[in-house]
Formats: sequence, structure tokens, C-alpha cells
Amino acid sequence: NNFLFLYTFCKKCCILKFRRCKKMYLFKGNHDVMDYSEYDGRIVMIDFYKIVNILDKKCMFSHYPHYSGKFDKRERFVKEIRELDKLFKKEKCYVHYHGHIHTQKITFPNINISIDNLQDFGPVKFEDISK
Repeated sequence: NNFLFLYTFCKKCCILKFRRCKKMYLFKGNHDVMDYSEYDGRIVMIDFYKIVNILDKKCMFSHYPHYSGKFDKRERFVKEIRELDKLFKKEKCYVHYHGHIHTQKITFPNINISIDNLQDFGPVKFEDISK
């Protein structure tokens, strides 16, 4: 099975690297303006978040990270990030895989899997990002 939880990518060339994947999940973010309909239904659009049970642990996936601390005044998506924080706690999630922050570092339980962090902008196995 080829499953890929895919986060913000704006350039058509990135999709070409993922052509072997049978199904891709795109968590629509603030940079996503492309029409993905031409990819034969292989791209499933998720508007905000999804919680998946993996090895008996609840894993949250979204474009934005969750955070309950103080925010930089430049952060425009405080509402979304705080809402994810509430959902993460309410659902008792173990880990949160997300994008949005490009190459910035963040602490566990957030794990930044922005496309900018993927080797050669290409697909990776879930096992590799969950270590």
C-alpha cells in the first residue's frame, strides 16, 4: 500500500515525484491554490485535520501544528493552531504530524513533516517519519 500524508506543496513538479503513490492525502494549507482534480482522484483533500489510530495510538495529521503557548505577533493562523491544540487534548492524541512551518524546529508531540524537510522533495515511508 502506498499511503502518503502530504502537506503543502505549490509546484506541479513536486507532484511528479509522487506519481508512484496510489493515494495521497493533502491537508490543504495557506499556500495551496492548485487544482488537483487532474490527478485521477489519487489526491484526497482534507480541509483541516484527521485523527488516525496507528499501533493503538491516536495520531493527528493537519497542515498547521498545535500550540497552546504565546504566539509570535506575526503568526496569522493563531485561531487554527489553538483549535488544533484543543482537539489534540480532547481526543488524547499521542503525536501530531503537520506542515506549515517549513524547516523550523518544533518539540514533540509536534513532528514537522513539511515538504521542505523531505529528502529531495520526494515520498517517504511512514515508518521513517515516525521514529
